[in-house]
Amino acid sequence: RAAAGGFGGAAFAGVGFGGYSGSTNLAEEGLGVSGVGSFKTDGSGSFNSGDASSNYSLDPTLAQCLSHATRPNQTTKKKALRDIVAVVEGRPTSFSPNDDTLNDVNASVYKRSPEVVAAALPQWHRAFARLADDDNAATRVLAAEANASLCENAKKGLAFHLKHVTPTWFANAHDEDPAVVKAAKESFERVFATPEKRSAVLARYAREILSRVTEKLAPNSDDDKNKDGGTSEERRERSERITSAALRTLAGFARVADVRTKEVSVALGEALDKLDVQNNGGGLKRFANHSSAKIRRGAYVATLAIADAEGSYDENNDVLGASKVLRRQSFASVALLDATDERDGSSLGEARELALGFLRRRGDDAWKDLCSFLLTEKSKAREGDAPGDEGDEPPDSIDAFLETLERHVSSGCHGAAEQSAPSVLPLLAATPLRALRKKNRLVRLLAALWDGYGLCDVPSRSADAKALLQAFRETLLYGVIVVAVEDDASNDVTKTETENKDASFVFRDDLFRAALEERWVPCAMRDFDDFTENASLRAAALCETLVSVSRRPALKETCLRRVMERVVDDCARTVAGSIPGGGVDAPGARRVAAFHRALCSAAETRDASDAKKKGNDDSETALRWVERAFARPVAVATAVAVASGGPTEAGAALLASLVEKHGASCLTSGDVAEGDDASASASLVDANLDGLLDACFAESSATGTVSSGDARRGRSTEEARAETLATVVLAAPGAWDEALRRASESAARGDASGLATVAAALEILGKKSSSSSWRRPALDAIVVDAATAKDARDRLGPEASALVAAAAAPR
Repeated sequence: RAAAGGFGGAAFAGVGFGGYSGSTNLAEEGLGVSGVGSFKTDGSGSFNSGDASSNYSLDPTLAQCLSHATRPNQTTKKKALRDIVAVVEGRPTSFSPNDDTLNDVNASVYKRSPEVVAAALPQWHRAFARLADDDNAATRVLAAEANASLCENAKKGLAFHLKHVTPTWFANAHDEDPAVVKAAKESFERVFATPEKRSAVLARYAREILSRVTEKLAPNSDDDKNKDGGTSEERRERSERITSAALRTLAGFARVADVRTKEVSVALGEALDKLDVQNNGGGLKRFANHSSAKIRRGAYVATLAIADAEGSYDENNDVLGASKVLRRQSFASVALLDATDERDGSSLGEARELALGFLRRRGDDAWKDLCSFLLTEKSKAREGDAPGDEGDEPPDSIDAFLETLERHVSSGCHGAAEQSAPSVLPLLAATPLRALRKKNRLVRLLAALWDGYGLCDVPSRSADAKALLQAFRETLLYGVIVVAVEDDASNDVTKTETENKDASFVFRDDLFRAALEERWVPCAMRDFDDFTENASLRAAALCETLVSVSRRPALKETCLRRVMERVVDDCARTVAGSIPGGGVDAPGARRVAAFHRALCSAAETRDASDAKKKGNDDSETALRWVERAFARPVAVATAVAVASGGPTEAGAALLASLVEKHGASCLTSGDVAEGDDASASASLVDANLDGLLDACFAESSATGTVSSGDARRGRSTEEARAETLATVVLAAPGAWDEALRRASESAARGDASGLATVAAALEILGKKSSSSSWRRPALDAIVVDAATAKDARDRLGPEASALVAAAAAPR
């Protein structure tokens, strides 16, 4: 693992320490042990690097550049850092020819030898440690580039100074500025050639690297971070940047160092011990609860990197081994409680990665660690009483986790649902199935998700609303399809198979009731009068969910059937409205028609998808299920309402849309083929069709004022009667003869409204059907009578002419 990774972590998988000119073996005698040397005391300014054969004076030009590099002025620092690179590589610097410190500027322009460069490293590593924390990102980039130039050109002389350069170098590779990170990583890659060398460097100087981290994370380190002064805002930003960088450095070390080795394990364990002491036993938890989102992000990344490091949880490991009980508890609480309740959108990505990664890494042990943490906290709250006293119910870690998740989603994910809500399903998938079936946990979570969705159901937060609605849908489907599956290992082995199946049915029934009957369906039915984007998405998503569940045989005829019966009942009440005396409520009929269209659209999409995956399938299609479970019972309810209150435009339109989409079976007792006269008697005994015919040919009422009920549902009009009659005839062609008989009888009594209805129906039939099934002797007799009878004009009026014209129109 450590050998494969690059310096600084997996995010830069192809980058690591590289080689330098001349081979350096890290196992050489004295590497990293002999120290950085010291200046001689003879006044010569020569530097003793620790190598007996190498005594070099500090180059005066480099000395001046190093001195200027730590000045307060940013322009001076940047110029000095550029000059360091130029001096080392033998390029002209920015020094003026009149500078008193240089006798000959041109003479200073030459490439410095490795020994001369190495002599500057003792002064450089001190300056570098300070420059790495500079407020100015450009200065930090230049410092990283200067460090790269010095380290690369020092060649073998670098070995004697790695102990002091490496900690800042490694920290530089975890700066918040990508340019700093790039410069540090690429220079390490060029200096050390192989992953083995990089791993050896980290193992050799692990204590030094982690010592710098704990120093930056110490509670009193803010004084050091803010010694450069500035405004309160500048000091705050500096403290956050340095602290978060230290946490990222800790994470990077855990990723690339081999935690299985003793020296790395001990060094990392000691660093975590020191953090525990510094933070009164809190360790990384103090940073996970920090007010700064940037610092919390760093804490999440560090917690996951350490927990996910291979070997960190081995029994004898010094990092998270069996003896580190309190640290295991702290890590579990950070991953499953603090990260789950993260409120800042910029930190949610790291928070969710931590929670999911920790559950993946620890499995069931994650819940045990969290339970231990809760017991410890409960003990502290009771002022030292021992946990687990008789009669004291132990805390439930899964309840604590789900309650935290419920609070988070019920708040609308604190304004960041678009980033947070998609993680609800992965978090549930990482939770034991058997635990999710207990205590109505998923029912509570569904209620919380719907509450959060309600908060976001405004135009300005449509993206958050969409994400939470999707999470609501996924949670429902996961519960009824995965958690409640009968043959799952989560079933109680102490119960019989029948008892387990009954329990699964009750569990699913509770989920359907909580999600669909009590919340989604009533809300969606109101949405068809609401033309906002959120309302359309809510209704469409409901229809997609119903269709998806219908493809599961175990659900279609049990829980879903009961839900659809509730939907049909609601639609029937919506169609009828609250009008005294019955009839069709126009707004209600339009809402039901819109719901039917959305349901059919979802079914057709699903059928097309199934056809691509499975080819031809003889089982019931989704559209056929819509017809059976919704269209037929709704058509019956609508026919009853039309028959009782008379045909209206809204009622006729709803009936027509149902028959056009699903055919004659919506209004008849069986499948009737168009033009099949033999089925006429069977069709006409259907009370629904008889009632519709009665309504179409009811005696015309005297014109009067329009009542409030009529205004709501629309008065029965000629067009509505004709549309209703055309729908009946298309559903049951045998009813056409009965319609003609009734029209003829009404005409004989001097009521021409029946003839007008037949004439208008003929025009509609001509547009909707190419069949000639309506051409009957009875029609011919009525037309001849209307055209030839002497008293037809006086008796029947203009309706007779309309009928003659409609019958004579070409088909």
